[in-house]
Amino acid sequence: MKEQSKRAPLAGLSIVAIVGSLSLAASAWAEATWRPDAWITTKTKIAIATDSEVEANDVNVDTVNGRVTLHGKVTTAAEKTKAEKIARGIEGTTEVRNLLQVVAAEKMTRVERKDEDIQAAVDAALDADPELRSSSIDVQSVNNGVVLLGGSADTLLAHLEAIRTASSVDGVRRVETEAETGDRLYDEKLWHDADTAREKSVIDRAADATRETGDAIADAGRATGDAIAGAAGTVRDSAKNAADDTADAARDARDSTVGAAESTSGAMSDAWITTSTKTRLMADPDTPALSINVDTEDGVVTLFGTVPSEQARSAAIAHAKAASNNAVVRDELTIDPTAAGDDTAKRPDDDQLEASVRQQLSAKDKFDSADIDVDVDDGIAQLTGTAPTHEIKMAAATTARSIDGVRAVKNEIRVQPKG
Repeated sequence: MKEQSKRAPLAGLSIVAIVGSLSLAASAWAEATWRPDAWITTKTKIAIATDSEVEANDVNVDTVNGRVTLHGKVTTAAEKTKAEKIARGIEGTTEVRNLLQVVAAEKMTRVERKDEDIQAAVDAALDADPELRSSSIDVQSVNNGVVLLGGSADTLLAHLEAIRTASSVDGVRRVETEAETGDRLYDEKLWHDADTAREKSVIDRAADATRETGDAIADAGRATGDAIAGAAGTVRDSAKNAADDTADAARDARDSTVGAAESTSGAMSDAWITTSTKTRLMADPDTPALSINVDTEDGVVTLFGTVPSEQARSAAIAHAKAASNNAVVRDELTIDPTAAGDDTAKRPDDDQLEASVRQQLSAKDKFDSADIDVDVDDGIAQLTGTAPTHEIKMAAATTARSIDGVRAVKNEIRVQPKG
């Protein structure tokens, strides 16, 4: 990471920076096997969802700085233990917090269907899922309601989406998978964040301007045609056709961008909502962002973890609603007044905090490809510059917010893929 701070470096290392340096040695193993939090979460969800010993119908997973939190309900203590073992085995996981509750399951009547009918229904559901258009996942077999998926998934989120789609079909008891998947979390083209929204706005304005230009050219052509017959009419028609073609191209570009965002559903959309919610929480000094876990399933946001007050709980719910366009938010947060932090009297000054944030970002290999600038004002860190992926962007914010004394992080880093 290239340092571009507007402030001059401190004359010596601050106490905060020294403490940060010591913590780096303790996390050397974790850094060597670093994986993005969202990547760890997705891999954990896939592994739990396809494990024959765990009923994963009501299990939430979230990862913060490599620490995986499991939340929800399982039917036996053995399932709780197995889910934790699965999470610990995912590459990049540094710690597992197991908050799963053991609750006896109500007896449910399973829809009985023939295996061949289930296979046809699952294949149809997979074919109809817009998030799986770039993948080639199909059903290898169905045995007594157990579906085995094969083929290949374009991304990890597509793989998860296929498992979820298959699981939702009536008659399916469990889903197993042999589908091949690389390490790519998602398709950048479909990661419709604020950049895409801004792009859509620009395209809309360009289309409007083009249409206005086309109308003006057409009007001028018609006026010229009224005044000068023959050749002038031909010029007018050519100009109008060119304007119409340009407007059509602009509309096509606009529709393509909007279509990509609107057709992105399922696991991809859920991951986007989770990331957006976390970004909002980190920017709010009144919410302990790293103590609030976020998981989104089919557009329903679940918040779990600990907050210090009812005010913080309300703020977290409001952020989740804003990020998900007022979708359903399940509040599983616990209020613990002792969790309140930010002792202003003991907080390092802004210069110390800024130096500590810069030092932590510079010390971690994952930020070598980023170009991040840091500014701290009243304990609020503003991050600007560029990062090659959304995962690096989020990791930078999480790293900054993890430093004692940083009250909030405004993450204004732009994602700019290398090459």
